[in-house]
Amino acid sequence: MKILLLGADGQLGGYLRSALATIGTVRASSRQAQDEALRCDLSDPTAVGTLLRRERADLLVNAAAYTAVDQA
Repeated sequence: MKILLLGADGQLGGYLRSALATIGTVRASSRQAQDEALRCDLSDPTAVGTLLRRERADLLVNAAAYTAVDQA
């Protein structure tokens, strides 16, 4: 099973990357992913759509979060 994990560099994303690896192949996406093909700014709908079409994952897990509470 191919799993696309959004927000993979955060605290929850780091945990989920390990946990999800037990059930499939995890493709870890974040704004600063080392693999340029997996870099994605979730505030850009076009970039998100492109990523989803390109990866064609069986399962999508969104662990991304906006943590600047004072600016929310």
